[in-house]
Amino acid sequence: MEIIEMIGDWTNEWMNQRGGGNNWDWDHTNSTFQDYYNRYGLDLYPTSGDYQIQNQHTNSKKVYQTTYGPNDYPSEATFQHTYTQEDTFSWSLEEKLSYGKDVSIGVVAPDIFTASTGRRFEISLTTTQEQKRSDKTEWSQQQTFHVPQNEKVAVEMIVEEVEANATKDVSVVATGSVAAGLNRKWNGHYFWFLPIGELASEFSTHPGVKVKNSHKVEFTTKLDMSGTAGVNSRIRIKSEDQAGKEAESPRTVNHIQHPDQLLVGAQTQKPSAD
Repeated sequence: MEIIEMIGDWTNEWMNQRGGGNNWDWDHTNSTFQDYYNRYGLDLYPTSGDYQIQNQHTNSKKVYQTTYGPNDYPSEATFQHTYTQEDTFSWSLEEKLSYGKDVSIGVVAPDIFTASTGRRFEISLTTTQEQKRSDKTEWSQQQTFHVPQNEKVAVEMIVEEVEANATKDVSVVATGSVAAGLNRKWNGHYFWFLPIGELASEFSTHPGVKVKNSHKVEFTTKLDMSGTAGVNSRIRIKSEDQAGKEAESPRTVNHIQHPDQLLVGAQTQKPSAD
């Protein structure tokens, strides 16, 4: 939305209904109205609402596997591996909110994106271009275990990865009134001072324009956010005898949680089945 252009269109429509006009002003830059600057003016400022999680799911990703044995004697083996996970986060506005200057707003990120964004990030209201950020997390696993005689032991390192999408309302709030100069007197006056809410109520057809009262309007769009990140790591151990038959039930050990608590909810859940 080009907010000032939109308000200008409303004001011109109002003047055209009354014989037309030749001037309007909102920010005290039009000297035609300089004797009346104390009677009108708009204050515009950005704000944002609460976020809503649209969807969220967890995948178990096998990132490394190796085998030990079989040997004709029992032994001890140590599994050791480090995997680098790239956590990604992106965001974009569905529609820009421009009012004559490059305006940014600080937004607190949802908990699901905390590790990637450091809780807070800046968004520009004058672009819909997708912006991205990424971090790398190293997962290190080490585990010593017993390898029975004549058995093969397969060891898998698994990283549980969360993908999520969220949205948040982002708005520019306009309060006050604008000045309009008519070509001829209407009800005895050339100059009129028009509350922004009354103008929007009469002339706006945009679904993102929300009238709060006669002197307050919110111009609102959606901020879309998405991210992928690892939330925990574990080791899965499977044993087979020489005939390839499962020697014992697979077991999962050595759970490690994300150090920055990327997804608080997922860290209290039981790991999904592999």
